[in-house]
Amino acid sequence: MLGIPKSRLSRRIAELETRLNASLLQRTTRKLSLTAVGERYLQHCQAMLLAGRVISTPRDLASLPVLGAIEADRMVHYDLVHSSGERCEVAIEARLAIDDFPIRKNAALSGLGLTMLPMMNCRQELADGRLIQLLPDWSLPGGHLQAAYTQRRGMLPAVRAWIDHISSAFTHDLHGHE
Repeated sequence: MLGIPKSRLSRRIAELETRLNASLLQRTTRKLSLTAVGERYLQHCQAMLLAGRVISTPRDLASLPVLGAIEADRMVHYDLVHSSGERCEVAIEARLAIDDFPIRKNAALSGLGLTMLPMMNCRQELADGRLIQLLPDWSLPGGHLQAAYTQRRGMLPAVRAWIDHISSAFTHDLHGHE
Protein backbone atom coordinates (compact mmCIF):
# COMPACT_ATOMS: atom_id res chain seq x y z
CA MET A 1 0.00 0.00 0.00
CA LEU A 2 2.79 2.45 0.87
CA GLY A 3 5.30 0.91 -1.53
CA ILE A 4 7.44 -0.40 1.35
CA PRO A 5 7.77 -4.08 2.27
CA LYS A 6 5.94 -4.89 5.51
CA SER A 7 9.13 -6.22 7.13
CA ARG A 8 11.02 -2.98 6.42
CA LEU A 9 8.16 -0.85 7.70
CA SER A 10 7.95 -2.93 10.91
CA ARG A 11 11.71 -2.61 11.40
CA ARG A 12 11.62 1.18 10.90
CA ILE A 13 8.77 1.58 13.39
CA ALA A 14 10.64 -0.59 15.92
CA GLU A 15 13.79 1.53 15.43
CA LEU A 16 11.78 4.73 15.92
CA GLU A 17 10.20 3.34 19.10
CA THR A 18 13.68 2.44 20.39
CA ARG A 19 15.03 5.94 19.64
CA LEU A 20 12.01 7.54 21.33
CA ASN A 21 12.06 5.03 24.18
CA ALA A 22 8.29 4.75 23.83
CA SER A 23 5.73 2.41 22.33
CA LEU A 24 3.86 4.13 19.49
CA LEU A 25 1.61 1.24 18.48
CA GLN A 26 -0.61 -1.14 20.40
CA ARG A 27 -0.29 -4.47 18.60
CA THR A 28 -2.82 -7.28 18.88
CA THR A 29 -3.32 -10.36 16.74
CA ARG A 30 -6.14 -8.62 14.91
CA LYS A 31 -5.17 -4.95 14.60
CA LEU A 32 -2.77 -2.11 15.23
CA SER A 33 -3.76 1.09 16.98
CA LEU A 34 -1.89 4.14 18.21
CA THR A 35 -0.98 4.46 21.87
CA ALA A 36 -1.50 7.83 23.57
CA VAL A 37 2.20 8.58 22.96
CA GLY A 38 1.80 7.47 19.36
CA GLU A 39 -1.18 9.79 18.93
CA ARG A 40 0.78 12.78 20.29
CA TYR A 41 3.80 11.91 18.14
CA LEU A 42 1.58 11.67 15.04
CA GLN A 43 0.02 15.09 15.75
CA HIS A 44 3.51 16.54 16.23
CA CYS A 45 4.67 15.06 12.92
CA GLN A 46 1.60 16.40 11.10
CA ALA A 47 2.24 19.88 12.50
CA MET A 48 5.90 19.64 11.44
CA LEU A 49 4.84 18.53 7.96
CA LEU A 50 2.78 21.68 7.47
CA ALA A 51 5.09 24.01 9.43
CA GLY A 52 6.74 26.54 7.20
CA ARG A 53 4.66 25.53 4.18
CA VAL A 54 2.26 27.99 2.72
CA ILE A 55 -0.68 26.19 1.17
CA SER A 56 -2.50 28.97 -0.67
CA THR A 57 -3.24 27.47 -4.09
CA PRO A 58 -4.13 23.99 -5.34
CA ARG A 59 -0.66 23.75 -6.92
CA ASP A 60 0.86 23.84 -3.41
CA LEU A 61 -0.83 20.49 -2.70
CA ALA A 62 1.69 18.74 -4.95
CA SER A 63 4.25 18.89 -2.12
CA LEU A 64 2.02 16.89 0.26
CA PRO A 65 1.07 13.19 0.32
CA VAL A 66 -2.35 12.72 -1.32
CA LEU A 67 -5.02 10.05 -0.84
CA GLY A 68 -7.69 9.69 -3.48
CA ALA A 69 -9.29 8.13 -6.51
CA ILE A 70 -6.89 7.85 -9.41
CA GLU A 71 -7.66 8.23 -13.08
CA ALA A 72 -6.23 6.34 -16.09
CA ASP A 73 -2.87 8.14 -15.72
CA ARG A 74 -2.65 6.84 -12.10
CA MET A 75 -2.86 10.39 -10.73
CA VAL A 76 -5.37 12.09 -8.43
CA HIS A 77 -6.93 15.00 -10.31
CA TYR A 78 -8.37 18.01 -8.52
CA ASP A 79 -10.36 20.46 -10.63
CA LEU A 80 -11.03 23.32 -8.22
CA VAL A 81 -12.76 26.70 -8.41
CA HIS A 82 -11.75 29.69 -6.27
CA SER A 83 -14.48 31.88 -4.75
CA SER A 84 -13.35 34.56 -7.24
CA GLY A 85 -14.16 32.21 -10.15
CA GLU A 86 -10.54 31.27 -10.98
CA ARG A 87 -10.14 27.59 -11.94
CA CYS A 88 -7.15 25.38 -11.29
CA GLU A 89 -6.58 21.74 -12.16
CA VAL A 90 -3.76 19.76 -10.58
CA ALA A 91 -2.72 16.13 -11.00
CA ILE A 92 -0.83 14.58 -8.08
CA GLU A 93 0.64 11.12 -7.59
CA ALA A 94 -1.36 9.28 -4.93
CA ARG A 95 0.25 7.92 -1.78
CA LEU A 96 -2.89 5.79 -1.38
CA ALA A 97 -5.18 5.19 -4.35
CA ILE A 98 -8.68 4.51 -3.01
CA ASP A 99 -12.22 5.49 -4.00
CA ASP A 100 -13.89 4.73 -0.66
CA PHE A 101 -14.59 7.90 1.38
CA PRO A 102 -14.63 6.25 4.85
CA ILE A 103 -11.28 4.57 4.19
CA ARG A 104 -9.80 7.83 2.89
CA LYS A 105 -11.09 9.70 5.94
CA ASN A 106 -9.57 7.12 8.30
CA ALA A 107 -6.28 7.25 6.39
CA ALA A 108 -6.23 11.05 6.68
CA LEU A 109 -7.08 10.82 10.39
CA SER A 110 -4.14 8.42 10.74
CA GLY A 111 -1.83 11.01 9.20
CA LEU A 112 -1.18 9.31 5.87
CA GLY A 113 -1.94 12.42 3.84
CA LEU A 114 -4.58 14.82 2.60
CA THR A 115 -7.74 13.92 0.76
CA MET A 116 -10.87 15.54 -0.57
CA LEU A 117 -14.08 14.47 1.16
CA PRO A 118 -17.71 15.53 0.95
CA MET A 119 -18.50 17.87 3.85
CA MET A 120 -21.16 15.49 5.12
CA ASN A 121 -18.45 12.84 5.59
CA CYS A 122 -16.11 14.98 7.71
CA ARG A 123 -18.10 17.79 9.35
CA GLN A 124 -17.63 16.40 12.88
CA GLU A 125 -13.88 15.81 12.42
CA LEU A 126 -13.44 19.37 11.15
CA ALA A 127 -15.45 20.77 14.07
CA ASP A 128 -13.43 18.93 16.71
CA GLY A 129 -10.08 19.68 15.05
CA ARG A 130 -9.11 16.13 14.10
CA LEU A 131 -9.10 17.26 10.44
CA ILE A 132 -8.25 20.68 9.06
CA GLN A 133 -9.56 22.22 5.88
CA LEU A 134 -6.89 23.30 3.43
CA LEU A 135 -7.74 25.94 0.84
CA PRO A 136 -11.14 26.99 2.28
CA ASP A 137 -11.69 29.46 -0.59
CA TRP A 138 -11.47 26.65 -3.16
CA SER A 139 -14.16 24.08 -3.94
CA LEU A 140 -15.23 21.57 -6.54
CA PRO A 141 -17.26 22.92 -9.43
CA GLY A 142 -21.00 22.43 -8.98
CA GLY A 143 -22.50 19.24 -10.28
CA HIS A 144 -25.64 17.19 -10.44
CA LEU A 145 -26.62 13.96 -8.79
CA GLN A 146 -29.26 11.84 -10.45
CA ALA A 147 -31.07 8.79 -9.15
CA ALA A 148 -32.65 6.56 -11.77
CA TYR A 149 -35.39 4.19 -10.72
CA THR A 150 -38.39 2.45 -12.17
CA GLN A 151 -41.85 3.94 -12.09
CA ARG A 152 -43.35 4.67 -8.70
CA ARG A 153 -46.02 2.02 -9.05
CA GLY A 154 -44.64 -1.17 -7.60
CA MET A 155 -41.66 0.58 -5.96
CA LEU A 156 -40.65 -1.02 -2.69
CA PRO A 157 -41.20 1.23 0.34
CA ALA A 158 -37.53 0.75 1.31
CA VAL A 159 -36.41 2.13 -2.08
CA ARG A 160 -38.73 5.14 -1.71
CA ALA A 161 -37.41 5.74 1.83
CA TRP A 162 -33.80 5.51 0.60
CA ILE A 163 -34.45 8.02 -2.23
CA ASP A 164 -36.15 10.41 0.21
CA HIS A 165 -33.26 10.04 2.69
CA ILE A 166 -30.55 10.69 0.07
CA SER A 167 -32.44 13.66 -1.33
CA SER A 168 -32.87 15.14 2.15
CA ALA A 169 -29.23 14.49 3.13
CA PHE A 170 -27.86 16.21 0.04
CA THR A 171 -30.27 19.13 0.38
CA HIS A 172 -29.27 19.63 4.02
CA ASP A 173 -25.56 19.30 3.20
CA LEU A 174 -25.75 21.85 0.39
CA HIS A 175 -27.33 24.37 2.73
CA GLY A 176 -24.95 23.63 5.60
CA HIS A 177 -27.47 22.12 7.98
CA GLU A 178 -26.98 19.04 10.10
